[in-house]
Amino acid sequence: MRNKRLIGARAAVLSAACVSFAALVSACSVFPESNTPTLYSLSASPGGSQDRCAASISVRDLRLPSYLDRAEIVTSRQAAQLIVSPLHLWAAPLKDELRRTVGRNLSNRWHDSRLVSHPWRYGEAPDLALDLLIEQLEPAAGKMEVQIDWQLLQPAGKPLVSGRFRRSKVIDAINSNSAAATVAAVNQSIGELSEEIAARAATTPALHAICRR
Repeated sequence: MRNKRLIGARAAVLSAACVSFAALVSACSVFPESNTPTLYSLSASPGGSQDRCAASISVRDLRLPSYLDRAEIVTSRQAAQLIVSPLHLWAAPLKDELRRTVGRNLSNRWHDSRLVSHPWRYGEAPDLALDLLIEQLEPAAGKMEVQIDWQLLQPAGKPLVSGRFRRSKVIDAINSNSAAATVAAVNQSIGELSEEIAARAATTPALHAICRR
């Protein structure tokens, strides 16, 4: 009799365990599996027409609004509301992405130039330093809104030439809220910024002298 009760008790426990496991499997099927984040990176432009500038250059100071200085990509801004997604991330900090891409763009644009990474190592101060103040670089109302102040100077701090880069371009309406469209628009804007800096430098006597050393 005792063995029968023991067997019955074990059967009841096993049955309850099976029911609990089935309930757990059913519950898991209700909630979707966690998705793997997609990483995005900016890419340098090939350079197009080139000017000769045998100078070393470095992107020194780059300032970015704190709401953009984040891992998530801001895909839209509606008044005071920012639209971001935890599944669409920058592959590296956005400051690093921008500094690398602008520097590479200028290096590709200026034949014989040499790109120096920042912070500089001892005795490696470049011939030209570029400072960027990014006030706006995000999509809003279907447009990529860009406001960037820039300045080229000598490492000692002597300003050589500066400019204010402003753009407001319509993004593809179909993909205006997508991370891929945002990254493409940022990449295009940074490429145009680099072209403007290179063009202004080519017509600046002090910079022209440095490039022609």
